[in-house]
Amino acid sequence: MAIVAACALVIPVSQHGIALSPVENAFEGAAVGLILVSLYATYRRVKVYIRGDTSRTASLEQAARMKGASLVANTLRHRVLNKLAVAAGYTELLADDPRLPDEVQARANMILNSTMAAARTMQTLDASALVESSEASSDHSTEWTHHR
Repeated sequence: MAIVAACALVIPVSQHGIALSPVENAFEGAAVGLILVSLYATYRRVKVYIRGDTSRTASLEQAARMKGASLVANTLRHRVLNKLAVAAGYTELLADDPRLPDEVQARANMILNSTMAAARTMQTLDASALVESSEASSDHSTEWTHHR
């Protein structure tokens, strides 16, 4: 309100070079003051909105980075599990082959058990936990069972 009063007293406004009366001058000054106050209030609201928009943008960028990291981790985990599945499959064939000596079968069982332990470890590395949203990529883990 101080701005409105100051504008009413200080700003002489005339139309077409005609001097205004003190009352007209006061009304014109008050109008200019109100415009200035409303512009300032709008500026403040826009400033707050931009600050909020910037923080939302930063949050969206962080979520996108986390989702990307989760996707990379899930892809790597899936690829390692696929390689372990192949190794476990061939090792299981060796362990169950009756033509092979007992020592070779025993070593194949050790390899198979280690491969399955590595697969269980990889399954626990659920990278989707990095992203707090439910939009994390789907879990491609494979259940490992051995019938021994």
